[in-house]
Amino acid sequence: MPSQLQEDGTVTKLLFCYQTAWQRRLLHLYGQQMCLLDNTYRTCRYSVPLFFLCVRTNVCYAVVGLFVTQSETTADVKEALQVFKEWNPDWSPSHFMVDFSEVEIGALEEEFQGEIAVTVEIC
Repeated sequence: MPSQLQEDGTVTKLLFCYQTAWQRRLLHLYGQQMCLLDNTYRTCRYSVPLFFLCVRTNVCYAVVGLFVTQSETTADVKEALQVFKEWNPDWSPSHFMVDFSEVEIGALEEEFQGEIAVTVEIC
């Protein structure tokens, strides 16, 4: 889906973030230590990245939010993380586990810079 150039020169991009009240509660309870950020890309006929924000609960791993971006860029992932931080103002994880993706690592380091000490674990 191409970006949409507006009359004022700004560009509108696709960003869809989703989180239920139940997922918000799990993020609050279990997302203060370790969060996982995982994405799927080109696994269906639409070539948009789908990201899952997950935590380990006392029972299993659970998806506590998801987002779809138009492209897999640091700026797009950072914008989605900003949305989740706005929705969850008390969310302050100390660690993230991600794939070896410079995009994801860069977005996490930029978004959480100076607020908390985020350790990025590469798996």
